[in-house]
Amino acid sequence: MTEDNAFSELRRFLVDGLPTLGALADLPRHDLVELLLPEDMATSLGTSGFLRLALTPETAKATAEATYLAYGSDLLDRLIALARSGEHVGRWYVTGLAQPVKNLRQELTRRVKFPNAWLNPSIQQDELQYHYAVAFWFRVVYLSHEKREALHSIALDLHTGRRVNLPALLLETLDQEGNPTTAVAPFWTPATASTPLDLAAALTLAQERAAILLQHDLADTLSTASQRAARRLEEAQARLHVFYDDLSKTLERRRQRAEDEERGAALAAKLEAVQAERQKKLAEAEEQHRLRVTLRLVAAALIARPMMTTQVYVENRFAKVALPIAWDPVAKDLSLPVCQVCGQATDRLHLCASGHLVCPDDALHCSACTRELCRSCGVATCVVCHQPLCSRHQMVCPTCGQITCQEHQEQCHKPVPAPVEAAKPKPKVEEEKLPAPKPAPKPLPKPPAKPSKPAPKPAAPSYPHLETFQQTPGYRKSLPMEISNQIYWFQQELQAHPQDYASLQDPLAQSVRQATSEEALYRLLPRLPDGPHIDLWARQLASLGSEAIRRLLRDMDRLEDTLSLSTICISLSTLDKKALPVLLAALPTTSIFTRSLMEIVLGQWPAGQGVPQVGDEMWAFYEIVKNYRKGLNADFHLSALIGMVNWQHPRVEEALAHVLEGKPNQDMLEALRLMAFSGKETLAVALARFLLRSPGDWETPARYALAYIFYRYGQQMLSALPADRDWRGDLMKLAPLSTYYWGWQR
Repeated sequence: MTEDNAFSELRRFLVDGLPTLGALADLPRHDLVELLLPEDMATSLGTSGFLRLALTPETAKATAEATYLAYGSDLLDRLIALARSGEHVGRWYVTGLAQPVKNLRQELTRRVKFPNAWLNPSIQQDELQYHYAVAFWFRVVYLSHEKREALHSIALDLHTGRRVNLPALLLETLDQEGNPTTAVAPFWTPATASTPLDLAAALTLAQERAAILLQHDLADTLSTASQRAARRLEEAQARLHVFYDDLSKTLERRRQRAEDEERGAALAAKLEAVQAERQKKLAEAEEQHRLRVTLRLVAAALIARPMMTTQVYVENRFAKVALPIAWDPVAKDLSLPVCQVCGQATDRLHLCASGHLVCPDDALHCSACTRELCRSCGVATCVVCHQPLCSRHQMVCPTCGQITCQEHQEQCHKPVPAPVEAAKPKPKVEEEKLPAPKPAPKPLPKPPAKPSKPAPKPAAPSYPHLETFQQTPGYRKSLPMEISNQIYWFQQELQAHPQDYASLQDPLAQSVRQATSEEALYRLLPRLPDGPHIDLWARQLASLGSEAIRRLLRDMDRLEDTLSLSTICISLSTLDKKALPVLLAALPTTSIFTRSLMEIVLGQWPAGQGVPQVGDEMWAFYEIVKNYRKGLNADFHLSALIGMVNWQHPRVEEALAHVLEGKPNQDMLEALRLMAFSGKETLAVALARFLLRSPGDWETPARYALAYIFYRYGQQMLSALPADRDWRGDLMKLAPLSTYYWGWQR
């Protein structure tokens, strides 16, 4: 903040902020402020009731009884603390607006369409009225491994319920005194239009709606914050797994070499304690990186502004309703009406048979009488044909209580045909029950889309619920803020995204193609958008050789916000296959990307998606993994083995012997399942021997794999097993899964 801005902010705080607490402020000159404080305020500050505050040292010396006020002074800190502890609520009046003469009925006819109704003017004349707008300021806190805060504001028109341009409103002349009149109730509230405005009830509904609108506004921000928290969690968990895997292997080796049972039992207890500590640390990491979002109301302002208002009657042969309309002098536009179901401003209104004005998405046609109703009129759907029905044509089944139309009466217990595809209702914000004049009915599915109707509104993105807190200022003591809170974070999926990078012809893409050095490419990286440009960048870097990719992977932790694992996959796919084992063996074993890269290169994705098929180099890489004990556990052996199975390497049986020496775990079960379906009989025999060695230890995946092996190879498997045991009986006990799998016995 510059010196001039700091000076202006301080003066504005004294002249505009303190009067909201009851003080009187005067500005004899631009750098001198005189304050007359209420008695309780002066007592709280420990000063006299009159203060003369100089904002510059020169003015303080030249003015009698002036106190120099600057940032960091004790008096200013006390003034700020007093202002923050007060009720952050104000009431303002817009003055000085030149209200243009406007033919409101003609403007309404031009801007808003009524497909199933017509307009009739009322006897009420156009008049100038004050309408209330309420502005809310919310503090949003994002808390995970880091804490971030932001201030957001939303303003609503209490009469129409539509959103107001708050910056434009605050640029108008605001006074603290006025005499507004609001002769009609807010049109968007559940109250009838004949009752006077209930300010407390309107503020309650406006506060709830403002919180919901803010959640819509924050959807993209929350998504970005959630993905960032998920990446941090993945890194933290990977570091914990590497640490505790090394510790567990060390203790296990010491336990196996223990010379007496007492020493072995003590090491086994330590091993159990290590595993318990691992789970505790993982849970702590997950809790620390869980994204928690809180929404707190910190201030509110009630702003009255003049509006040119009138009302018209909207009617059809079923209903007639009064529609108030207004011209907004701040926006210099007609204040569009809002749907009485979803609360969204719309330029197309349908009049339902019960007298509700709704948008096209919330208008429903009864399939029996063709009357047009809305979602708040008790419309149900037939459980057989899924068509909407009004309350007069709903047939309730005496047996099950389900609702059908007259045509499908008594058919709700028969097989239901495929439902007629209907337009989905607009997504609603799920929230805890909030006080309202009457409970809103449940949303109903929409009727099938017709060509004559406008296209439905695009679905809003999903977003989390935000925990909100009530701050009780003045007349808003009963305003609730009870929107629930839930965890909102995404698990990243490791996958390759094919992108059309070759078709890029924009200047950035041309610059990437012309870059011939790592330095030039890294200078371009911050300017590139996500998607094909990043893939093009990765391929260009890979063309510089394996050393460039090696340096890229070494710096991946630093570049994690710019690059993704899919980028690494694409980069690796451009390398010569002989460079892959050497490259991966040189990676730091503590890197979060090591195992994922192994699985990419070892054929976890089908051929043809950019992963090169490998030959004898796969066996060489398996030898590297098997012998490279530091930081690598049995899971990496399985990753290499799975890759060999996928690529049908001739020495896969030899590799299997190494794996079968270990203890079973869930990753090993997955490897065995793949081997069972590999089509190699010798591999299946070895697998069956291993499974039958300790049948009590295996869970359902292994039983399915074993059952499939014996179903596929039949008597050949029994003949390959030793004859000193009743294998048939043991197998039936081990895997009694399905008579289909054991059909070979018959």
